[in-house]
Amino acid sequence: MNLEEIEQFIIPVLFLIIWVVGRLFGKKGNSLEEPEEPESSQSPDERTRRIQEEIRRKVKERQDAAPEPLEPELPPVAPTAFPRADDPASSALPPEPPPVVEETPAYAAQMAQELHRLEQLRQQAEQLRNDVVVKKSADTSFPEVAEAPVYAWQGLAALNDPYAARNAVLYYEILGPPVGLRRIDSR
Repeated sequence: MNLEEIEQFIIPVLFLIIWVVGRLFGKKGNSLEEPEEPESSQSPDERTRRIQEEIRRKVKERQDAAPEPLEPELPPVAPTAFPRADDPASSALPPEPPPVVEETPAYAAQMAQELHRLEQLRQQAEQLRNDVVVKKSADTSFPEVAEAPVYAWQGLAALNDPYAARNAVLYYEILGPPVGLRRIDSR
């Protein structure tokens, strides 16, 4: 016999042995109890009553077998009452005074300097705000138009730069007429 034939024979035999041993030793003490009747022969009320009796018996066994607690039960602790925000009695309590901070002369001098600096900044901001209002009211005339823009001729000189030329072509493609509407010169 080769190894494959032995495996084919031994594996089913092992499963059969395990099943038989499980069936024999699986029933623990059921021999003293009355044999189970088939489910179909019992009425639903009788079956319900029998299941309830079995549950009560198991609960009683567990209660009898329950170990005593190791620690004695502690008396209940009285809950502490915290004042609620909407409780009118809690608002009648005087507010707690703020914590007392001792001011040193150096700290007081530093705070006085900071206060002086903030006051100067506030005055500067107020002055700038007033200057802007005056300039807006004075600029009611139209600006003068220059005869010829100087920067227009600078654009031609910028085409000597390859990056500027590339940007000019890009602007023409983006801002110019669509490709489908451009005239094609067939010369």
